[in-house]
Amino acid sequence: MSALTEAKDLKEMHRILGVGGTSPKSRNLIIINTIVPLLYAYGMHRSDDRLIQKAIALLEELPAEDNYILRQWKACGLNVGTAADSQALIQLKREYCDRKDCLRCRFAYEFLKSVSG
Repeated sequence: MSALTEAKDLKEMHRILGVGGTSPKSRNLIIINTIVPLLYAYGMHRSDDRLIQKAIALLEELPAEDNYILRQWKACGLNVGTAADSQALIQLKREYCDRKDCLRCRFAYEFLKSVSG
């Protein structure tokens, strides 16, 4: 963990994770789904704002994931540019769409308002 917390930038993280011939896309997924949550949680545990900000900066620097959920959002006309965007939209789907809690979702509310009036 120490090498990753001390990595200066995304390029250095890719170098550290590049052992074993993983593709850049796979390394991005490892960073998004493993490194970022660990950095954030570790930063919260140690009250280290530097680590928390590093985790957020990584999400803002990495490209958005390409998966079924994000392709659905894109089909609705949303621009998904960074991993921060993609993580937010995945969370929205889990919290509202999957639970069929549309009336509490701001996107659904705006959509329903536009088609009803």
